[in-house]
Amino acid sequence: MTEGSSITSAVWRWPSITAWICFAIALGILLMFGSWQMDRLVWKRDLLDRVTTRMAATPMALGARIKDVKGTDYRRVKVTGKFRHDKEIYLAARLWRGKVGVHVITPLIRDGLPPVLVNRGWVPQANKDPKTRASGQVSGTVSVTGIARGDAIKRMFTPDNTPATGFWMTYDTHAMGSHMGIGVPLPMVVEVSGDKTAPKSTLPRAGVTRINFRNDHLQYAITWFALAMVLIVIFGIYHREKKAPVP
Repeated sequence: MTEGSSITSAVWRWPSITAWICFAIALGILLMFGSWQMDRLVWKRDLLDRVTTRMAATPMALGARIKDVKGTDYRRVKVTGKFRHDKEIYLAARLWRGKVGVHVITPLIRDGLPPVLVNRGWVPQANKDPKTRASGQVSGTVSVTGIARGDAIKRMFTPDNTPATGFWMTYDTHAMGSHMGIGVPLPMVVEVSGDKTAPKSTLPRAGVTRINFRNDHLQYAITWFALAMVLIVIFGIYHREKKAPVP
């Protein structure tokens, strides 16, 4: 060792109980969010695979009942009957290319079979009144092809449906059928498939089914786990105490 040189070493400074508790809580929260995002990743991949497979299948004709409601979700279906336009209701606050409007839900009446609720598509708020879109109120027997969707799961911040005021935010086939006075419909809503050849002025605008889902859960999980590693490193560096230089 040359004259004037010194060696600086470091030792571990044992954290206080309070520091350990705060560290453990913060680390636990970060790991919990990371694990939750991994669970969401598995769920989202399953959803994407399920939607892709069911959308590619041949449309299934709807009969008197559905044996597997969950197994029919996102399945292409076809049904024949007559629309009761006088019974239509509306899903509020729906967007189409940045414009606010509603989705038109119309019961399709079938001879000797339960009715089917059909989401015929989006109309702007100014065209909620059927009189403003009379050309779209088709009459007679019609065949509808669309995507089957089950009753929606109520989310924490989603407003409640209020049938008495005609305010609907989510699918509830039993309540909707009761409000319409059509009896008990099949436990699904058929969302009419979009027609790319239809004029842009056609109302309602079909094709409202959302089939493109973002899948950023892996990136989110990596972020949370990376933050957990950063916390561990910072905690270690903060409690690394330098000793006085040794001559």
